Amino acid sequence: MADTIKIGSIVLAIILAISSVWMYTSHQNQMYEVNSTFEDYAAVHQYTDSEYLALQKQLSNLTDILNLKEQTVLLDHYAVNQPAGGYNHWTFTNINHTGYLTITIHSSTTPKAYARVEYTYKETTWTLSKTLGIAGSADFPVLPSSSIEVGIGNTNIYDPAAHDISIVYNY
Repeated sequence: MADTIKIGSIVLAIILAISSVWMYTSHQNQMYEVNSTFEDYAAVHQYTDSEYLALQKQLSNLTDILNLKEQTVLLDHYAVNQPAGGYNHWTFTNINHTGYLTITIHSSTTPKAYARVEYTYKETTWTLSKTLGIAGSADFPVLPSSSIEVGIGNTNIYDPAAHDISIVYNY
């Protein structure tokens, strides 16, 4: 009987060892599958944070545009010399958003200096002008347009004029 118990114990130990090896292998396979699934998920979703941040930045930029907080300097302290009654103009392209142009004459030799803005929006031409004098500023509303002409002139009859001007597109 002692031999039978020994043999039974050995068989039980072998069964337990085989069962433990099988369970260990099974758990290893399950862990490998879970790890593989996680790595696949992480690979697919690794761009989520960067995409989210990019969309958040785009939303912030569009909100700034909606609130007219963006701006582009088109001319900065640009010196212009004109004869009496002279007029200089510049064409700016790709005005893509509704906004306004701020035209500033920092200094001029004549109180008869004026600014003029002209553009077309949906087949309607808009022409706006304002006298700015020796030192003045004006805001001109603009709608999206492929080109906007901005001019500075003077209404002097005899005397030439010199201006220092800046133009800023606010959108």
